[in-house]
Amino acid sequence: MSRLLYGARISLVIGLVVVVSAGTFGTPPVLMRSGIGPEKHLRSLGIHVRLDLPGVGGNLIDHVGVDIDCGFRQASRKAPI
Repeated sequence: MSRLLYGARISLVIGLVVVVSAGTFGTPPVLMRSGIGPEKHLRSLGIHVRLDLPGVGGNLIDHVGVDIDCGFRQASRKAPI
């Protein structure tokens, strides 16, 4: 299928697989708003359930990172051991 968009011709390819990626914390809400996730939770929010997938949105943990500066000078970092 071919369409004009803003003066340019684009081709649309229709397939059976859709890849959703909105990051670690963004993808679960997108899936759940689309009806993919824990059935009981989705129904409680009035969302039509397309696929009962209990793991969506669960076990999300923010991994805290800490940078430690040991006080080495730039020149000593490059020196061979």
